[in-house]
Amino acid sequence: MKTSGPLEAAITAALFAAAVSFAVWQFSPSAKFEDESIPTAVMDGSALVSDTSCRLQLQLIAPLHRREHFIERLSYVQEQFAHGGLSICATHFPADDIAQCNGSSRRVECDLDWSALPEPVEGMHTVTLVASGRGVANTRNGIVFVPEQASGLLLQHEIGHALGLADEYPMRARLAEAFCSGSFSFQPLNLVLTSSDVMTYEEKQMLRNRIPWIAHLEAPIATERDDGLWTLGTPEAYEEQIGLFPAATCDATATFAWKPLAEVTFMEHHELGSVPDLYLKLIDERLE
Repeated sequence: MKTSGPLEAAITAALFAAAVSFAVWQFSPSAKFEDESIPTAVMDGSALVSDTSCRLQLQLIAPLHRREHFIERLSYVQEQFAHGGLSICATHFPADDIAQCNGSSRRVECDLDWSALPEPVEGMHTVTLVASGRGVANTRNGIVFVPEQASGLLLQHEIGHALGLADEYPMRARLAEAFCSGSFSFQPLNLVLTSSDVMTYEEKQMLRNRIPWIAHLEAPIATERDDGLWTLGTPEAYEEQIGLFPAATCDATATFAWKPLAEVTFMEHHELGSVPDLYLKLIDERLE
């Protein structure tokens, strides 16, 4: 059960553990992108979706007969990300030559032959996406695993994980304990965690300075109480602005999770579709 009090804020963040969605970068976040266009011809495999600037390279490992399905679905993802400047190139590699997948598992799980894939293009962030069977989609070690029938909306949600976004829906208790305890050092772009929702002024300022979206903050992150303490959360009058709003991620624990937007986003319900401009900006800044 969550309790409030003048506790020192434990501002933490987490990698996603093995059985859940999480992001691990395959390139250094400090890597710079070249100004010149990178044509899809420099990549092995068969190009599905291309863009002349190619900020993001998707390596799709999927059965050949699902090629047309993923052309359509990834074109949708490309359209959503493009308005934030995150142009995508997608390249297809037949799954039979690369992936050995477990068809009996509840989740999509595959062992990959990395030697069959080309070396990543320098200066371009690469996400590997594996499609197989009918299991539950998940992202592990930066690799996205989805069922063959995955919709564009589901692909977008899982790619969001690979680019640094955390789930905003309530995690299962066991996962929440691992994620929300602060055992890991990586901080998702769209969440910040605290041990209390009431802080001193000094604790509030420490929290403010460590919010991943601080450069875009538009509203107060807390309200002062009569006793001089501060209750976290952006006031309702500012709900249309970028601030600090409760996220359901850690509801199964005593930890409080906070997100930048009051609205429900595609990281809480992937069916919503559109990606907030702020999230695209945060991803873009991480990739620079």
